Amino acid sequence: MKSLLIFVMVAVVATAEMKAQPLFSLGLNLNWSQTESSDHPAIRPVTVGGGLFPRVGYQITDLIAVGVGGGESMSNTTYPETDFTDLIVYKRNIWFVSPFIRFYFSDSNKFRFMVDCSMRYGESKTAKFVNDNHTEADKINKNIGYYLEPALSYEVNDHLAVEMSICNLRYTSTTDN
Repeated sequence: MKSLLIFVMVAVVATAEMKAQPLFSLGLNLNWSQTESSDHPAIRPVTVGGGLFPRVGYQITDLIAVGVGGGESMSNTTYPETDFTDLIVYKRNIWFVSPFIRFYFSDSNKFRFMVDCSMRYGESKTAKFVNDNHTEADKINKNIGYYLEPALSYEVNDHLAVEMSICNLRYTSTTDN
């Protein structure tokens, strides 16, 4: 946690004296998936979820930006009732805070390649329900991670760009409370 606070303080101090351009982004994730279990073909869990991921910061130069982001996502994975299993639902809630530094490459008129380097601190909580009964204590984990996220950006106009993450490379450490 100390390294998170130090990073944020350095980023704020470094940009205070510069003519930095404000940076704001808002990510939205909606997902649905269905998988087939190798245990039995009748077990086909469905996952539905979504998340919101805002970021604020400053673009210091044409090539570097710093700031802090965060997010929260929720999902439910439902294992339907079968002749030999009960209805099981896992409800997950994840939140995180993440200071970042962004590097821009290949500056063309509209397309840019960029890499975000960030450190995330957050928590994940999973609750298990069997036949609509909360069956066991919620599992809560603290998460700390370091991420490299390459992405592409398309500039729609002077004030709006659309970004698409290509993947993320990460190291995460998870501990229970």
